[in-house]
Amino acid sequence: MKTITTGEGGAILTNDDKLADRIRLMRSHGMEKRADLLTKNDGPWYYEMADLSYNCRITDFQCALGKSQLNKLQSFKARRQEIVDRYNAAFSAFAELLLPPAPKGSSTCYHLYVLRFQNGAQKRHEAFQKLCNVRICCQVHYIPVYWQPYYKKKYNYPAGKCPNAEKYYAQCLSLPLYPALRNDEVDYVIDKVVSCIQ
Repeated sequence: MKTITTGEGGAILTNDDKLADRIRLMRSHGMEKRADLLTKNDGPWYYEMADLSYNCRITDFQCALGKSQLNKLQSFKARRQEIVDRYNAAFSAFAELLLPPAPKGSSTCYHLYVLRFQNGAQKRHEAFQKLCNVRICCQVHYIPVYWQPYYKKKYNYPAGKCPNAEKYYAQCLSLPLYPALRNDEVDYVIDKVVSCIQ
């Protein structure tokens, strides 16, 4: 589903030097090796744990995969847009469906194709079940974070805290969107979605 893949892991881009330093520290157990930041220095092997963190380093193999994927990014983006255009052309005829936004002046690379059912959770739930029954892998992205037990327990966030997020969650359904999806498969998805709303 991701636009490109490294198998697992990824990259962070920033133009904030302070944030970049913090990220470098946190990617490797919070270990600092830069001599000018150490409290002492026993030699070139020496490091200090400046903060508590995890091992967030990506492997060389994963980096090589990611680098090779970057060479395909434009073709992946173009194919994703073709699929989005096909979906949009088919679903724009239905007033009860809201299509993903397409901001003017942007060059969007759609990671997900989220169709929204204006009539809410029941219709979305029915469509999800019907699509799963005909082997179309769809998903709901995303459940409001503050509904998760961890946040309920730790912060006691109430339902209704973010009504727009909850409304979006009740309506949204992500359809298959990946470059290897063939046109006949896209048409199959469209046909089955349309059958859910007619």
